[in-house]
Amino acid sequence: MFKPLLALVLATPIFLAACSAPGSDNDDKGSGEGPIKIAVVNAQSGQLSSLGAWEHKGVKLAADEWNKAGGINGRKIELGVFDDQGDPTVGTNLARKIASEGYIAMLGTAESAVTIAMAPILRDSKIPNITSGQSPGLVAVKSPFLFLNGPTSTTYDETLAKYIVDSKGIKSIAM
Repeated sequence: MFKPLLALVLATPIFLAACSAPGSDNDDKGSGEGPIKIAVVNAQSGQLSSLGAWEHKGVKLAADEWNKAGGINGRKIELGVFDDQGDPTVGTNLARKIASEGYIAMLGTAESAVTIAMAPILRDSKIPNITSGQSPGLVAVKSPFLFLNGPTSTTYDETLAKYIVDSKGIKSIAM
């Protein structure tokens, strides 16, 4: 889990620097002035809060390092941390808030159901979203603004099954 998160953290500022400011039409977003606003959405409370805590730590570490080095093109990264509570309804409300408050990208969520619920709003607002969710349903959304930082659970399952059957010759598995 650490390596994909590290890759996400390291790639995000480069990805954002290459993007023009999408999202709503706030005047300051495209002007190259003020902070670069990135939303970090995950469960910060409840059963899945440990996932949210790890992602938040990784994103904060990267943003702090970039800001210490002067930001991106002289602009500081400003993180907005939001608690989706692992609830798709809360997630859709947060997606509307993110779109209306001038965020240019979103990192999260670790919960696929929440990300799937948020995706149409983020797509319509042209806000890129990098998620660590693994549900095949994320691919089915077919949003050009939704990026997975790892393979789907189906890919993992098929790869493991192929390895066990083809490479190890195991023909029956107890579950």
